[in-house]
Amino acid sequence: MLAQTGFRYSDDKRDLTISAQNGGGKPIPQGWKLDLLRNVSIASQLQKFTLKADKVTVDIASTKGSTSANEVKTATASGKVKIVQRADLRSSNIQSNQATYRSLGKTAQVDLRGSVYIESIDEKKNQTLVATGSSGTATLDKEAKNTSGLRQAILNGPVQIEVDQAGSEGSTMLFKGNKLTLSPGKAVLSGNVSADGRGKNKIGSFTNMDTLTVILNERNEMKSFAFSSGKVK
Repeated sequence: MLAQTGFRYSDDKRDLTISAQNGGGKPIPQGWKLDLLRNVSIASQLQKFTLKADKVTVDIASTKGSTSANEVKTATASGKVKIVQRADLRSSNIQSNQATYRSLGKTAQVDLRGSVYIESIDEKKNQTLVATGSSGTATLDKEAKNTSGLRQAILNGPVQIEVDQAGSEGSTMLFKGNKLTLSPGKAVLSGNVSADGRGKNKIGSFTNMDTLTVILNERNEMKSFAFSSGKVK
């Protein structure tokens, strides 16, 4: 929910709402450039995402047929950054210390730096996947079917990803490595990869893997995995 005090902006149809405690702005072609500070919150109904941070510089512009700025074109955010992208009934929660958001039309790209955290939420509001890294990029897709709105994420290490085991309630697998590429139906780790079973049906630990591919179902639960291993020392 947007803050009830301080600066507020909304377009004529309330497709885009913005709030902050302090800041300023200037006109740009078909819109505004806003420099926002403290308790910044941006919510776009058209782009199906929200952005919250301590500091944000954002360019907003009008889409075809709109009489006021109703779309986020670019946004540079820092300080407790949180982005939530929705698609269908699912969503992705992305957090980092710094982020740069760029609209690419139907999709958007986000560059992430510092304590990157990505969480997948299913239609019942349950967490099914958590990935972390030190930096990375994410491609968001608000129109993607049967996904959580994340088309792809590439995270640099150290990275780790924890996923639920399909058909085994309460059990998860924790995978670690140097790099992670996450896309619908698949997570690929590379570089010094290890895995550890957790929960009710713990299946032990795996080490000494060069690459590992985790196959995911529509709810981002693990169905299976395959690996390649280097020379055993």
